[in-house]
Amino acid sequence: MATSHPMSPSPTPYGSVRDLPTFQQLSQQLLSMNALSLFSSRLRAKAAEHQQLLDHLVSTVDDFYEQLGARNWIFHALLSTKNVRLLLDESAEAEGRFIALYQDLRTLRWWISTLNRQPGFQVRMRQLRQALKHYEDRQFDSCTLHLIAVMDGFVNDFQPAVRKGFHARDAEDMTAWDSVVGHHMGLTHVLKTFNTSKKRRVDEEVFEVFRHGIVHGTVVNFNNIAVATKAWNMLFAVADWATATTKAAEPPEPQPGWPEAIQGLQELGRRSRYKEGFAARRLTADAPTFDQDPVTSRARALLEAWERRQWGKVMAFLPPKDAQKMGTRLAIQMIKDTLSEDLVLHHWALTSIDYNRPYCADAEAAAAVNGDDGLLRIRFSNHDAHGTISVPGTPGTDWYVALWTPKQFFSAES
Repeated sequence: MATSHPMSPSPTPYGSVRDLPTFQQLSQQLLSMNALSLFSSRLRAKAAEHQQLLDHLVSTVDDFYEQLGARNWIFHALLSTKNVRLLLDESAEAEGRFIALYQDLRTLRWWISTLNRQPGFQVRMRQLRQALKHYEDRQFDSCTLHLIAVMDGFVNDFQPAVRKGFHARDAEDMTAWDSVVGHHMGLTHVLKTFNTSKKRRVDEEVFEVFRHGIVHGTVVNFNNIAVATKAWNMLFAVADWATATTKAAEPPEPQPGWPEAIQGLQELGRRSRYKEGFAARRLTADAPTFDQDPVTSRARALLEAWERRQWGKVMAFLPPKDAQKMGTRLAIQMIKDTLSEDLVLHHWALTSIDYNRPYCADAEAAAAVNGDDGLLRIRFSNHDAHGTISVPGTPGTDWYVALWTPKQFFSAES
């Protein structure tokens, strides 16, 4: 059943990441932090670090669109800015190296699993798995046709009041509010090529997703990795558009009153005292307190559930906000998709718990995954029931996997 979504405001494409509302909000927060940093060298260093991260994000996304936007590639939220920055620095090979990111099938499977958060993609997951199989088997034309159908159907269902598929949308309809895909060289730019009419047969090989010609049989030579990968790239951009559209339609959060503000200041004070008193430490398996350590207990329970393929129990270790957004059924399906085939855990033994930064701890285990011996390293962070990072030991908090990226958990022995 299609899920009704409220209509979003009418945003316009932006020219730089600096134009995004989220970036402007973060910039304002940095200005406030810089003002306060006059009284704290530690805060000054933290503000400089945040500014560097923001500048890195802006330059990476803007440079991406400058180099690859004209070739109809879109920067979507699942892409690693680190990996994109590396390939952009090799500009002569940027497009080929960008395509190679999608050829990492473990990564691509993980990206596909995140689409379970959207009901319209969840009901089309079988088609997406078929598209992935065709992509893996280098049947790129079949892969492309599956993905076109998924995109058209998803967009048609997303706003039942509109009932227009992706191909029937104007560029203005697909402008993403406060999202990296909303760049003027992003999704709206690519849609113009996607919707280009091809009434006469085109015999020469094409390297763009010409939906009209592909679906109606007038474009006959599109069986190549560039077209199929651009279809995947568009799919994830459409998912970002849907997320941004839903977010834009949500009412703004109410501003806190004085009681909440006072509580917030008290919590900031607690956090500040905790961070100032934090001392890194590492517990090894031979330490007397190792078995009683709370992260040891959580890590052991997670690995036991993973090894036994008890996906419902694994879900209890997801970051609370992620689990709440997806719901039980979709969360379990995502876990199953990311662990059941690519990461089969055969045996393991916890070796250490490394409290190397505030609010976090890394659990390490010697393990065999898919028959390969190696090291499991899973980062946990302390959250309350609402998903807010909390001071360890605070009542109502527990340790959860900080970021659900299973493909990064395991390193095989070389």
